[in-house]
Amino acid sequence: MLRRIKRFLRTNPVTRPLYVKLHNAYYSRPDKRYESRKQVLASSSSIFTQRIYAALEGKDIEYFYTYGSLLGLVREGHFLGHDLDMDLGILNTRPTIIAELDAALRTQGFSRAHYFTRDDRITECTYELEDFDIDFFLYDEVPGGLTTSCYFRDIEYEYDSPEEFTYAELPISMISGFTYVELEGVSLRIPKNAEQILKESYGEDWRVPKLDWHMGDDANWTPKPGRGYIHND
Repeated sequence: MLRRIKRFLRTNPVTRPLYVKLHNAYYSRPDKRYESRKQVLASSSSIFTQRIYAALEGKDIEYFYTYGSLLGLVREGHFLGHDLDMDLGILNTRPTIIAELDAALRTQGFSRAHYFTRDDRITECTYELEDFDIDFFLYDEVPGGLTTSCYFRDIEYEYDSPEEFTYAELPISMISGFTYVELEGVSLRIPKNAEQILKESYGEDWRVPKLDWHMGDDANWTPKPGRGYIHND
């Protein structure tokens, strides 16, 4: 019954504006932890970067800061002021890499909050430390470079469950190696060709701040017909 009501509201030309308004209000509702997360990332990021470094540096895990975290580090010299979490990438070098990542992070007090799967494999997972989120994205090698996935809810699609998501893929160049930037006395690992990857992720004008940026604004992000699923730990 609920699905029929939602379908009617979404497709009826009279009720659709109300449906869109309610949908957008629900998915953009403020997190009660919003301001505290912003303050933590702006003033105390070393609490988390030190733990990440201790957990992953020296391990056989190819990790690096990516997405908004990489954008802030390269463009601003620090994490973005409006960011609520940290983003890291992991190269998918073997089938056990997610399990190895999990074991390494738990040694430093991280706990997994949830993860996303598609085709029955984990491609993204979120860890918590002191009520702060760190997202890890799996990067797969493909001909000519790498690809990674991001999950979202599409207002035009009728999902079978709250756990079902649409996903998009982002192809980027092969990472040419890694280097480090210093922030609050901690070494943060980033790709040597970070500027190229940021251009492929955010467009040619990636150096221009855009607070209302959405991945749909960039043609490099390609929505896929399959579905992904969120799993809460």
